[in-house]
Formats: sequence, C-alpha cells, structure tokens
Amino acid sequence: MEWMPKTIMIDVYENTRPDLFPKPTFAFKSSNTYKIVQKKKKTQGTIQVNKKVYYITGVSKQHSETVKTGRIAGGAAIGGILVGPVGAMVGGALGAGKQDNNMYIIDLMTIDTEEEFSLLGKVHKNTLKHLNRLEIKSRI
Repeated sequence: MEWMPKTIMIDVYENTRPDLFPKPTFAFKSSNTYKIVQKKKKTQGTIQVNKKVYYITGVSKQHSETVKTGRIAGGAAIGGILVGPVGAMVGGALGAGKQDNNMYIIDLMTIDTEEEFSLLGKVHKNTLKHLNRLEIKSRI
C-alpha cells in the first residue's frame, strides 16, 4: 500500500510549552485550531505545523462521554403522550444519546533543542482516522 500524507485538525485547549509551539495562522472558526500534517514517509516521526517541523513522540486518548439529557426528556415526553407510562420509558431510552468528548494528548519534541511538550485537544471528527496512522518517532 502506498504511503499517503496525513492531516489532522485539532482544537488545542492546553499546551505545556506555548513558547515552543506556533500560534494558529489559519482563519478557522476557532483561534485555537491547528492543522497538523505528516507529509513524507522518509521523515518518519515528524509533523509540520505552520511550516515548523516537530518530532511526534506519542499520542494518547482521554476517554470522556456525556449523556444528552435533553433528548432523554424529549423522547420520554413524546412516548408518554403517545402510549402512556411504558411509552415514556421506551421513548426516554431511545432519546438517550452519548456525546463523544474524547480529548487527545499529542506529545511533541522540538528538532533543534529536543525539548518535549504536550498538546491537549479535541481532534476534528473528519480527521480522527488519521490520528492512529501517524508515524511516531522511535526512541533510541
């Protein structure tokens, strides 16, 4: 299989070393949105952000889900009106939904000084598939 470039969009909420990471330059809807690109296979373990290159040393997921309570109440109300108490229970169960609030920690290292830092953020859903395919720099 041919190697393909990987692009990830992430809303960064926390950065352990803001002095080492560039400010966003793209006109996205949010001022904390970054485009992270891994371009070439021969540069394994590196990513590019705003024309600056970093080693990527790790990626981990912080699990978090919330239940949408508004949908539960709405489903219960509709079910109760249509078929009584049993319908309220079924409607509430069907109305329940989970919202994915998973955050990701991306560990990076500067190439020139080898200083390590981490980003905590939410990866955009349409680019999430690329996150697990990033080539990570192997430790020596």
